[in-house]
Amino acid sequence: MDLTVYGATSVINEIKSDDIELYINLSDLADGEHEVEVQVNGPQNLTWSLQKEKVKVRISSAS
Repeated sequence: MDLTVYGATSVINEIKSDDIELYINLSDLADGEHEVEVQVNGPQNLTWSLQKEKVKVRISSAS
């Protein structure tokens, strides 16, 4: 997923891919299709924007 990062050039130049984590929280969701927000963990001295802020997921119980 594309992520645009904003901040001081000196800070941006030091970022590694391991410094930013994208994730979705699926806890408390039942079976079915859901649209969930993408969460970002990263350095606090930066801001960012996502190309897509939500993704669709389908949850089904394994039998």
